[in-house]
Amino acid sequence: SFFFFIAVLVAAIYVYLLKRSLATDSSTGFENHIALEYLLKKSNSHHMQLAVVWVNEIEDINSFYGTEIGDKVMKN
Repeated sequence: SFFFFIAVLVAAIYVYLLKRSLATDSSTGFENHIALEYLLKKSNSHHMQLAVVWVNEIEDINSFYGTEIGDKVMKN
């Protein structure tokens, strides 16, 4: 039963990390649209405010200034 407990614990940690990796952007570490949809479905508040900033041509920023600057643009 000890090994079964360890297996269940490892499986639970794996599922947690998988859900976390699916809900966050790998380059910025911020939550993505999957996390936003979950938050909106879970929330009971009807007075939510949302701002979406769309950065066009991030590939051009990355190619001209480099990926470090492109990542900073996305984070800011």
